Amino acid sequence: MRFLLLLALLGGFEFAQAAGTVTVTDNSYEHHGRGYRVVTLGFTSDASGDADKVIGLTGRLVKIITNPGTPAPTANYDVYVYETEDAAISLIGTLAENRHTTTTEVIYPAIAGTGGTVSSFSPLAVGIYTFRVANAGNGGQGRVLLYFE
Repeated sequence: MRFLLLLALLGGFEFAQAAGTVTVTDNSYEHHGRGYRVVTLGFTSDASGDADKVIGLTGRLVKIITNPGTPAPTANYDVYVYETEDAAISLIGTLAENRHTTTTEVIYPAIAGTGGTVSSFSPLAVGIYTFRVANAGNGGQGRVLLYFE
């Protein structure tokens, strides 16, 4: 229980980064009596085409928006959010791979079923994750918005 409380307090807390530059903005709002959070991750990739940052996340992930900036990332750049201790455990799987270099794209994650069925649900994010942009070229910029309820 204390661990979950700690994670709730860390909500959008930023940790050290390893490659490129990533800035994190965490906003909460209410819509029709329900609480939502939008974690915005602005990135600039380094010479290897990567940018990453370790962040604490909580909530049910309901939408992801990828928005390339200027200068645009390389075509088919990839976005990942995975467990810091084990990159094989991903919050979004391969859903955000091969992003468009000029077009904003939206993803509605669902696992364990087809959208709209009782067995479908979005992943619950409680933990410390590594946000990573890969294959974005040198100096590619953009934003990734993670929507939680």
